[in-house]
Amino acid sequence: MAALPNITLLGAGNVGTHLARALHQAGYTIRQIYSRRPQSLAPLSHLCQIGTSNRLEELLPDSDLYLIAVADDAIASVAAQLRVASTAIVAHTSGSVPATALIPHLRRGIFYPLQTFSAQKAIEWAHIPIIIQANDTAAEQLLRQTATTLSSKVYKLTDEQRQLVHLGAVVVNNFTNYLISLAYDWLQQHQLPFDLLQPLILETAQKVQTQNPHHAQTGPARRGDHATIERHLSLLQQNPELRDLYSQLSHLIMQQNKVL
Repeated sequence: MAALPNITLLGAGNVGTHLARALHQAGYTIRQIYSRRPQSLAPLSHLCQIGTSNRLEELLPDSDLYLIAVADDAIASVAAQLRVASTAIVAHTSGSVPATALIPHLRRGIFYPLQTFSAQKAIEWAHIPIIIQANDTAAEQLLRQTATTLSSKVYKLTDEQRQLVHLGAVVVNNFTNYLISLAYDWLQQHQLPFDLLQPLILETAQKVQTQNPHHAQTGPARRGDHATIERHLSLLQQNPELRDLYSQLSHLIMQQNKVL
């Protein structure tokens, strides 16, 4: 098996922090970690061979792989300021930013772990999809090697395909979490415990692991139960934003299932 590449990691937010820990545990040498916020570097300093820095100009140019895990709108700027050897591979971890953001570098790619990362929540990497892309075969092989040491699910996608997947990820994760937060606020407003809904949330997530989500759809809109829908809308008279959202989603579910 090929030797593991030396890595410099740029970014110490949620993605960067989880990635640093996972790579270190997998046996990689993380030479340096960069973040513009010095306070975010302290918990990661023990993972570095050389050390941490909040200055791009202090990064050494001779690592094999540079992984940019900063905010999407900062990727191009960080890449433009980064000075590396012509043999080094520079990749970013974004789901939506095109690889062209890295064009100043001769060898460039994508290393996108498709998961939601939170600071205090441990991640099981073994089944997290990691999407890769590169502009030359050797770079692709190195990114694939790195990905497969973390996960059994590695996919090579184009920029366009990755952006389509990222949009889907926003819908199932960010939008779903927003809806859950609305339900949380609704129960809090009426002094009811949110843990009443937690088993239902878990069961819904587990169902789609084995079922087509169309087949898993239940509820009054799926059944065309207009009487229940009207009762719910009546309860929401004092909450017009949630009422409108409930009405729109119910209509879409009925339309999808032809029960209008």
